Amino acid sequence: MAVVGSLLSNRCAERLASAHGSHSLPHAAEHAIRSSLGAALGVAHKLGGIPGAAISHAARTAFMSGMHLGLVTAAIVALTGAVLALATVPGKASARRRQHAVERNEG
Repeated sequence: MAVVGSLLSNRCAERLASAHGSHSLPHAAEHAIRSSLGAALGVAHKLGGIPGAAISHAARTAFMSGMHLGLVTAAIVALTGAVLALATVPGKASARRRQHAVERNEG
């Protein structure tokens, strides 16, 4: 799960770095925008108007992009684990073959 969170965080940070576009913002506001989704939405709310709407949209899009990357990665890991488990765990057919072999050797 730490990997998924890290992917989410990194993707959001990448996308939020340019969230304010060409709007000049104080350093504290820029830092807040990059720090978290909630902080970015807070700055957007305080700014209001077109700049606020742009930051809000960029923040939400960055979060969804990060979630998408994290969840796709988690799904791939889970699928890989399931395939490996199916390939390596002996099934009922293997158990039956072993049982038949034991019965043949005893008889």
